[in-house]
Amino acid sequence: MNLIQHIERSLDLDPDLYKNAQPFPHIVIDNFLPSSVIDSIIDVFPKPDDSIWNERIQEIYQHKLASNKVDLAPDAIRDVMYQLNSASTLKALERLTGEGPLISDPFFEGGGMHQIESGGYLAIHADFNKPRHLPLFRRLNLILYLNKDWDRSYNGELELWSRDNKEKVRSVVPVANRVVVFTTDTTSFHGHPIPLSCPPDRTRRSLALYYYSVTAPERDHTGTTTRWRLASGVAPDTMRQRTASLLWRTAGKLQNIAGRMERKRDNSAAGH
Repeated sequence: MNLIQHIERSLDLDPDLYKNAQPFPHIVIDNFLPSSVIDSIIDVFPKPDDSIWNERIQEIYQHKLASNKVDLAPDAIRDVMYQLNSASTLKALERLTGEGPLISDPFFEGGGMHQIESGGYLAIHADFNKPRHLPLFRRLNLILYLNKDWDRSYNGELELWSRDNKEKVRSVVPVANRVVVFTTDTTSFHGHPIPLSCPPDRTRRSLALYYYSVTAPERDHTGTTTRWRLASGVAPDTMRQRTASLLWRTAGKLQNIAGRMERKRDNSAAGH
């Protein structure tokens, strides 16, 4: 059995398990990839000081490393990411989730490789639904965890919160070769808000992929920015949340301006 066949088999589950999951449609799948593949990914996963990490985020709502430079990733990681972005995987996800027709993101914007060091966290949030770089609608998240021998005392569990963002409904330990797939909309709140307490030589590692469609789903799907829940007991409409959202939007706009300026300089240099 080749890798794509293994992925298709792992996703060949009862759609009702996905659709009826609470607090929003999702599924947790263990032994998602062959163990040899997982081992090869873990062996070459970039260290925190590697230059491939193009985002080193230390904000009020998240402390993490991220990189969408999949083309520059080690072969084992790049090959799996490409397979998870393939037409065969999209079809398998459509059958399981009922979402689609799905489109993968060749830019891995917001996704790719993620790594969180001791003390890091990701506040409870609902993801952006309309990306800035593509005229599409976000429909699904897929997260593959890469943490062998993960002790629950390290924290870092993925928390799924109620639609009204008032209480935790489910926790998922981020153990190696476990995948979580879930529907993305304006109230699919998730994150791991408790800072990691793992040893200094351990990190929380994962691969993340997002899937889109050309048409918007019937559910509420109007959000273009991430909605953050900064702390337990802090309502999503507080001043802190609005300030964080404003900062996020401003940072995105500045990033886009900087990118355009850089491309303009590159084009100008190429013309000379």
